[in-house]
Amino acid sequence: MLQFLKDLSIRVKISGFVIPSTIAFGIIMTILALYFLNDYKDTSLSDFRQVVQEIQKGGQLNPDDKKTESLLTDIALKADGKIRNIGILFISIVVVVIIMATIGAMIISNLIGKPVQRVATGLENISSGDADLRQRLEVTADDETGKVCRFFNIFVGNLQGIIKNLQSDAEKLNGSARSIHALIKIIQEKASATKGISQTVFRSAGYMSRDMNEISLIMEDSTGNIHAVSSAIEELTSTVTEIAETSGKAHSNTEKAKKKMEELEAEVYVLGQAGEDISKVTETITAISDQVNLLALNATIEAARAGE
Repeated sequence: MLQFLKDLSIRVKISGFVIPSTIAFGIIMTILALYFLNDYKDTSLSDFRQVVQEIQKGGQLNPDDKKTESLLTDIALKADGKIRNIGILFISIVVVVIIMATIGAMIISNLIGKPVQRVATGLENISSGDADLRQRLEVTADDETGKVCRFFNIFVGNLQGIIKNLQSDAEKLNGSARSIHALIKIIQEKASATKGISQTVFRSAGYMSRDMNEISLIMEDSTGNIHAVSSAIEELTSTVTEIAETSGKAHSNTEKAKKKMEELEAEVYVLGQAGEDISKVTETITAISDQVNLLALNATIEAARAGE
């Protein structure tokens, strides 16, 4: 039973809950209202009868007077009429509420059920063999159902991107497979050619072995000549050693001459500095001499003036 209720659609669940509950609530409220109104009528009539009896005991009314009973009966009939009118009004209100609740339940079930149904249809389409990942759901609101539709569209878009990437990768793999197949054919052709070359090399190796034997005999004949050349090289080596020793001595003498030249250059530099100092002293003496001559000339002029 519970599983059956769970398997019902959202529209049926909303309508099946709201409408019966509204009807039951209206019936219960109507029954309670009528019960309390009848109880109020009976209580009021009982109180009114007690008041009338008290008045009759006081002698103000005749207990056998039929007008009093007629008045009570008339009051009871009017109360029943009002209760009946109120009951009809209450039932009308309940019927209107039930109709409004039914319409509201249908509207709410459509607002909730249709987007969910669209999502379910889209998922069913995706799960089928001919899935159309280009379809998108219309988002008409920003509530929970709108969010479900929007996230469904995002999910389908991401899935579409993944499928495109997979298709691209599959095409690349197919291209790579074709390239590898072509390379395998080339390798097979190269292997066949290499097999022929190997056979040729094997035959050539036999010829080379025979030639190597002949070369070995020639090398044995050349060994004596090599010994003679070795002796000549030893004599040439001793000669080169003597030349190297002589070159070493010449290099040593050159280094000594270089040091002497550097010392002579230092002494010449010192003499140059001394010459510059002597020139400065000479210039100073010349300046002083010029000053002395000028002073002597001035003194002579002054003496001549004094003599005059």
